Amino acid sequence: MWYDDIRASFLLDARTMETRKNGLGEKMAFKPINCPHCNEELQIPDNKEMVNCMFCQKEIIVKEVLKEDAGNKLEHLFVLANSALDGNNFPEAYKYYSQILELDSTNPRAWFGKASAAGLNSFEQLREMMVGFANTIKYAADNEKNDYEQKAGAIILTACIFHLKTADNCVVSAGKAFNLNKNRGSFLEGIVTRPYVESNAGQRFNDIVQAVDFFVARSSESIPLLEKAYESSSSNEMKEMTAVGIIQLCDKNFLYMGIVAHKMTFPSEIGQFYVDIRNKYVYELKQINPKSLEEVNKQFLLKPSQSPCFVVTATMGSDQHPRVKILREFRNTFLANTTIGQSFIEWYELYGPKVASFIRKSVLLRTLSYVLIVYPISEIAKYFIKKQACKLD
Repeated sequence: MWYDDIRASFLLDARTMETRKNGLGEKMAFKPINCPHCNEELQIPDNKEMVNCMFCQKEIIVKEVLKEDAGNKLEHLFVLANSALDGNNFPEAYKYYSQILELDSTNPRAWFGKASAAGLNSFEQLREMMVGFANTIKYAADNEKNDYEQKAGAIILTACIFHLKTADNCVVSAGKAFNLNKNRGSFLEGIVTRPYVESNAGQRFNDIVQAVDFFVARSSESIPLLEKAYESSSSNEMKEMTAVGIIQLCDKNFLYMGIVAHKMTFPSEIGQFYVDIRNKYVYELKQINPKSLEEVNKQFLLKPSQSPCFVVTATMGSDQHPRVKILREFRNTFLANTTIGQSFIEWYELYGPKVASFIRKSVLLRTLSYVLIVYPISEIAKYFIKKQACKLD
């Protein structure tokens, strides 16, 4: 319409006039707003304290209008960002929270949202997540800090479990391809019993080795973050959830490292790292809720029949060797049901990985271990197992 053309020309002339008044060639910044009195669109200079609306001629306090306008933009961006985060569209949420921080770099809500979106979006952004949470606490009011810490702990736990689940699925998928079986139990039980002479079975097992290596590496990076979540939480419920997650993660690493032990040697420091971490959080969980620890031990990963036999496995080269199975059965049937036996199992889990790492590297040590330890003890175990079976008959 002709009116809109004249109006646009008038606004442009007004901007040009203001720029010329400002000095020789010096540019002046203009901001688009709506007049608070007549709601008409205006372009106002941000270095003026007051201007008059060219439509209604009323005075406008520039700083107040710009502040209100910025606030409206922030709230609109928060709506978009929160909606994207709730819909699990983490890249979109990350983008909107970043835009908010460009307008207000000390906004704790925006820092928390950006950190959450980063951590949930990818494993590689977990460190950025931790920086974002640190800035959240830094800029939050004193009465908000504790609440943000609790929420941050929950997000850290969720993000780590989510990304570790992805790594875990890589192991399980490789195991399914190896066994040609979709059953998880069959994957774990049959993974080293499938004949290697079959076509491409060796390569398929190498895929498992790579997947386990990937899982162990991600676990090692995640545990310090989970410990941070545990330490920052003042809620026993949150501490309990985190401790359970750490214990389960350690046991899954023991299980997977045991599966590939005859193909891949992990540094002894890694095994000891998981032993120390597990012992620490078993103790913590006992203080918080002993029953919870009992429940954890009933779950799949902590069944005694599937926990690692470090030294024997290193000696025999496979956790499915008949002598390993005999000693595992002896442990589950006899040792696990006596106080002395339980103490021995705890001691063995603490020092077993370190001894196994030395045995695995040397043919001589494996031979000596077999002759002096595995063979005589497994024969004794076989005797007691048969004796127990006769009693039952």
